[in-house]
Amino acid sequence: MENSPHAPAATWTRRRILGWGSAGAAGSLVASMAWPSHEAAPVTAAKPPTPSVPTAPLPASPPPTATATASAREMCREDFLPHLQSSFRLKAGVDCTLAEVGAAANHVTSVGQFTCFTLLFKAPLGSAVPSEVHSLLHDKMGAMDLFLSPVGRTTEHLEAVFSQRI
Repeated sequence: MENSPHAPAATWTRRRILGWGSAGAAGSLVASMAWPSHEAAPVTAAKPPTPSVPTAPLPASPPPTATATASAREMCREDFLPHLQSSFRLKAGVDCTLAEVGAAANHVTSVGQFTCFTLLFKAPLGSAVPSEVHSLLHDKMGAMDLFLSPVGRTTEHLEAVFSQRI
């Protein structure tokens, strides 16, 4: 039953989902979850559409500076490889070490081709870093925003998962 697409939600892991590619994984995960049933909401008449009001164009974003935060879309696995075992500082003041850069895997789905890899950071034991987007600072790579999530039974390891269209 472990390899069944209808396996209990407890057996789903980020690495297992990452192996399927981002597009199919989300649909498979949602389809396999047991959602609580609710009574049907009463049907109400739809409001007529409101006329659109012309708006002024948005101002252009400022040009990037040396202190600008790097976008995860711009980073690839090779950007992190030279920085294994180096220190990254979370904005919350926690120092982490890049412990592992996972192997890249290419996946072809019905919506495109993706390359996927993971980063594993080691934080001080008991640092209790929550799963959310964190601003990290590295001496050579600069500032970046990554979604980090604790993995394992302790809060000592944090993982970032990349799935990028190629």
